[in-house]
Amino acid sequence: MLRKLLKYEKNDYFLIDSLTAYVLNEMFENENKLTKQELIEKLKNDFKCFLDYYKNVIIVSDYIFSDFEEFSEFTLDYLEIFSSISKYIVCLSDVVVECLTGKKKILK
Repeated sequence: MLRKLLKYEKNDYFLIDSLTAYVLNEMFENENKLTKQELIEKLKNDFKCFLDYYKNVIIVSDYIFSDFEEFSEFTLDYLEIFSSISKYIVCLSDVVVECLTGKKKILK
């Protein structure tokens, strides 16, 4: 999906809200065509291209991890894919800010 947006000006501003929903949509679109690891690599590549092309991008993510004890296999796969992509995006980012109950914490 991100590659379809590589048609605007490089200095345009983009807000991706939310990474949480984006990853889930990609999983549903995938329909088991790619393995979990292949999907992670595809998403990493998509974000790398997008973030290399555009200079002004804000990505919003939600806190999805909890101390719930049992998850379905699909949810466990989602958590793994989401966390892999989140970590990768943090590595590519210039600034990372965590906002929790109105308090911000600059992580990078």
